[in-house]
Amino acid sequence: MATPATSNPQQQLFESAVDALNALFGSHPGFRAVHAKGVLCEGTFTPSTDAASLSRAPHFQTTVPVTVRFSDFTGIPNIPDTDPNANPGVGTGTIWVGSASDFAAPQNPASLGGTDVKKTWLVSSNAMLSNAVGCAGNPVPASCDPMIIIPPSVGHLFKTTDGGDTWQPFHGNGTGFDLPNAPIWVIRYDPTDTTDQTIWVGTDFGVYRTTDGGNTWAPYGHGLPAARVYDIRISNNGSLVRVATYGRGIWEIYPNSEPPVANGTGDFNRTKVIDFFNMASLAARMGTTPAAIGSPAYDSSVDLNGSSTIDDADLSALVAKFGSTP
Repeated sequence: MATPATSNPQQQLFESAVDALNALFGSHPGFRAVHAKGVLCEGTFTPSTDAASLSRAPHFQTTVPVTVRFSDFTGIPNIPDTDPNANPGVGTGTIWVGSASDFAAPQNPASLGGTDVKKTWLVSSNAMLSNAVGCAGNPVPASCDPMIIIPPSVGHLFKTTDGGDTWQPFHGNGTGFDLPNAPIWVIRYDPTDTTDQTIWVGTDFGVYRTTDGGNTWAPYGHGLPAARVYDIRISNNGSLVRVATYGRGIWEIYPNSEPPVANGTGDFNRTKVIDFFNMASLAARMGTTPAAIGSPAYDSSVDLNGSSTIDDADLSALVAKFGSTP
């Protein structure tokens, strides 16, 4: 088994992968968990005449010595090279991802490109390795889809618009702001975003959020440890988010305490009616700013003039809207 245990989330991820491989091939001290049997060769690498125009890398400029290792696939150090398991190949080319950890459905299926609310949703996986499918038998069938480490191109978040008949990766558009290729434990749509563009996920490395419907993602908040996040809870008005981590406790953040990007509506509780509750919520926050520390925190929804300060001007504007819709 992979030892010693560590509290570092990234190291835990690596150890989980090694443990899974050892469970499949057995533990063989002194050998790799995968590609255990191999041969080491020495030689030289000579770049083509065009290589130097493509890169300034030293090995593209001149002949360099190289050391190369060719290996069988498994973690079994004495497996015969002729054993089909030594090089199971790609089978049908399908990567089977299991260990579904959470499910989330949008308010409007069109936000995911679907038409049927009963068939359109997101599913996450906390697996490190794909499932081996069609591999029973000796020798292993040529159609075997072997267990592999799930590649970044597949990821751990998927969408379906046909009830699960087909799936598409949903980890980003490849512009450099994708989700990390790590297990995902929880998915939450933001209840305050009726366009379904704001989605939160809990990963092995903390919380990530998208505000553009999954095209780009970013880690959210400051101070949250890079720990496994098992659960995320968002208040109905979006003013409070709490997350539960593995081994690092429960944390909370106030998203609406950020500087405003537009004038607030005054509808703190999102009932679509300006009432006494909204007025009381504003009054309790008089004088607060995004930089203030304390409770209750500044909330941009009751900053009606977008000045970054809850003041008399906001109260007057709210009174003028009392009883009406935002």
